[in-house]
Amino acid sequence: EQKKTAPDVVAALDEYRERWSVALITRFLPLAKRKGQMMKLKQFLAFAMLLLPISSLSAQGLQKEIVLADSDDRLLNGVAQEVGTRAFGKYNIEFGLRTYPKARALLVANSGIVDGDAYRVYDLQKRTAGKFPNLLRVDVPYISIYWTAFVGDKNKGLKVTGWKDLANYRVVAIRGNKTMEARLNEFVPKENRAVVGKYEQAFEMLLQDRVDIVVGKPSVGVSYLKKYKSLHMIGEFEHQDIYMYLHKKHKQLIPKIEFELREMKKSGALLNIEKMVRDRLAKR
Repeated sequence: EQKKTAPDVVAALDEYRERWSVALITRFLPLAKRKGQMMKLKQFLAFAMLLLPISSLSAQGLQKEIVLADSDDRLLNGVAQEVGTRAFGKYNIEFGLRTYPKARALLVANSGIVDGDAYRVYDLQKRTAGKFPNLLRVDVPYISIYWTAFVGDKNKGLKVTGWKDLANYRVVAIRGNKTMEARLNEFVPKENRAVVGKYEQAFEMLLQDRVDIVVGKPSVGVSYLKKYKSLHMIGEFEHQDIYMYLHKKHKQLIPKIEFELREMKKSGALLNIEKMVRDRLAKR
């Protein structure tokens, strides 16, 4: 049997601590707030800090690694990894991503289990009614995205320029994307809308003719368009700038990373990274 190295042991401990800290925060903290039957909030948070990943405990001057939550978007993951590696690398900080479902990603980022969230919109706090106060925006966008509609053969002639064009169709969106859920609720009647956890589920519903439209970024449907000739991508709407968010324990890093992102934008590096990642995905 292969002997475990020190990094292997640290990684295993991180995984164990993360599992238990998520369970505590998601299950017991709401109960504590409602009923007041558990420890006081400050005591609870102090205890939860003991369960944070070892790699994240060196925020004050000894930071060696930053791990941000991601939601398994292939384009954004690729760009965030390249951009983060270069920006944080300037300060000898290793950069990585850890995948969670969209809704849970915000929860673990806000709690400090990971060091922040890799890609969110500018007005995250407004759109979530301030539910994630520990997340601070790195105030330079590193990529702009838009959404599109994926349809089957029968709707390939549909003209889509915005959400209003989807009102009379059965539409499925992804749970945890706050903007998408809000727009869906605003423009699509309740009987015509559905929300699922993963794009795999959404495209399966489309292929089975259980919905008419899957809403998402172009990158999420690339593999399905290649595999199924009956699927089509139409329209372009909801343009958004995308930002990294760091947990407030890393607020001293934010001006440094903002400076690096501005320099990368001026030099054209951000656009070059996006093109590189898009080209790489197109070849798969």
